Amino acid sequence: MMKLILASGSPRRREIMHRCGLEFELLKVDVDESYEAGDPQEIVEMLSKRKAEAAKDLLQGECEGLKQSGDGCIIICADTMVAADGEILGKPKDREDAGRMIRLLQGRTHQVYTGVTLVKESFSMATFSEKTDVIVQPMTEEEIAAYVETGECDDKAGAYAIQGIFSSYIQGFVGDYDNVVGLPMKRLSMELRKLGYPAPMPIHMVVTDIDGTLVKDSSPEVYPEMIDAIRKLRKMGILFCIATGRQYYSVRHMFQEVADEIIYLCENGAHVVYNGQDLHIKEMKGDIVRELLLELRQFRERFGLVISTPKGCYLERPSEDFETLIRDSYHNKYQLTDDFLKEDVPCIKMAIYQKGSIRAFGEGEIIPRWKDRVKTCMAGEEWVDFMDSHVDKGEGLQFLQEYFGISREETMVFGDNANDIGMLAAGQESYAVENAREEVREKAKYTCPGYQEKGVYTVIAGRLFGR
Repeated sequence: MMKLILASGSPRRREIMHRCGLEFELLKVDVDESYEAGDPQEIVEMLSKRKAEAAKDLLQGECEGLKQSGDGCIIICADTMVAADGEILGKPKDREDAGRMIRLLQGRTHQVYTGVTLVKESFSMATFSEKTDVIVQPMTEEEIAAYVETGECDDKAGAYAIQGIFSSYIQGFVGDYDNVVGLPMKRLSMELRKLGYPAPMPIHMVVTDIDGTLVKDSSPEVYPEMIDAIRKLRKMGILFCIATGRQYYSVRHMFQEVADEIIYLCENGAHVVYNGQDLHIKEMKGDIVRELLLELRQFRERFGLVISTPKGCYLERPSEDFETLIRDSYHNKYQLTDDFLKEDVPCIKMAIYQKGSIRAFGEGEIIPRWKDRVKTCMAGEEWVDFMDSHVDKGEGLQFLQEYFGISREETMVFGDNANDIGMLAAGQESYAVENAREEVREKAKYTCPGYQEKGVYTVIAGRLFGR
């Protein structure tokens, strides 16, 4: 196996490499890092080349030996700079200089450049660079002084660390988050692959089911650590998506603290919403709706019945307990009706509910009767869902991947039930929680702790936050 050598003393670059699952050795290289004023992008490339030449000289014998053995090695060298209005902001000389830099950055957009040079087997060199635009929100003099006093700025280019305390002042960015930290991991992975090293791609989208995966079935709340994780993921430029059989309005209420930072893949993929806009809606055919509804009405005394539309759901003469569940536990947006077929609105899903478990009726009777005409599945232990035959969480996730330009390799997915199997296949880094059905665990790449142990959060924190 080809060896990777990171020629850098930066703990942040080490963290990025570890987080992406790369195994490597460290090499400390001392070079002259002085430069003449000029274009920051050209300067970081020049400095990364200078480091690479020094590393190549130090390791020439070792790399030649690895080449002869058939393994070989790749040396990674990098340099990062912060620039505002053409002024390059290095490490501050003192706290006063740090305050000057933060005043220059606050309330505006600046640039972070990283140059990378790769050396293969001590002779072949490839250099590239990446730029990220970083937007800092306006700061008061008191906020600037308080931040400088934390000491976080002391040894940081531009006097801040985007992954540290200063993250609360970052309004947004355009480009690779990891580039700001010190290493443009997505580009690095692609360049390593060109050199024959099978580098994994960094994660840019996290997708999780709710019921039975993130929390207990029918839970109206999500634990605080997960809310904080969603905020941190978005600051890192990682999209967070909820893929669920629940209604959009229900999920939005559940995640109300971070409601505008989430992609909603709802109704098992029949309704996809982002930034308040419907990105994707898949309606059921009218004749199927009529026939299915007439059959499900026969069981209204035994089960709760929900008819979903893009604008909310309808309940046909529900029991008091079922209406309370929909209103107070799920927080659905709903209307009461005597006959949904008279409402003249599109249906995107129907679902029946039984407290405790509906699995025996679902898998034993109703699913076999309808499986060749609609997409029907268990959604958790208490629900059976019916959608258009083309609806699937996996199909919805593939739509999002194409929409945002994110590959399967850059997608991390969590699920527990049969309706999650399609999306587990659509994400390379797929996890089934320990309490998942056996057929779901067989389809996932990994198993993680269940919702009782906050398994989704544990994996995210460990793999993406380095905890």
